[in-house]
Amino acid sequence: MKKPYLLFFFAFTTLLSCIESKQKKNLVSEITNASKPKTISLIKQEEIDSILPNKSNTKNESDRKSPITIVKSSLSKNLYSDHKDIKIIFKNSGKKAIKAIKLEWQCLNSFNEHANGRNFYGEGTFEGKSTSLLKPGQIQIKTWEDFSTDASKITKVRANCIVFTDGTKWEIQ
Repeated sequence: MKKPYLLFFFAFTTLLSCIESKQKKNLVSEITNASKPKTISLIKQEEIDSILPNKSNTKNESDRKSPITIVKSSLSKNLYSDHKDIKIIFKNSGKKAIKAIKLEWQCLNSFNEHANGRNFYGEGTFEGKSTSLLKPGQIQIKTWEDFSTDASKITKVRANCIVFTDGTKWEIQ
């Protein structure tokens, strides 16, 4: 009578240890890949029309002519450190497919001073790159991890260099 219970207990504990081992392995994988920008998803135009702004909130004329429209940006606290992550949603509003984008963003800390960078010194301006193909009208979400130690507010996000699949380049002047 004790053998079936013992067998069940042994099988159950073995199964639990396998699940815990897999969770630890996934966490280690996430931490080792943390410094790489992650493509979270590509979204179809129809699914995202509701969150697109009706008018541009950029003040610089050259930003309005950019083939990239910044849809949304947000900060989040990192789960395993005190550094902040930034998530930027952007759309290819041009007519050409894009091969690479260099994005730039500016942040302030709680004292309205320039936010510190990854290495604890004052910068305020940060940069990220995306090399994922972005077709006309397509929207992409990218997250850059561990970019700041004290950022609390994003003041500006823009694309400052865009390389198209045909080899041409767009840059802010």
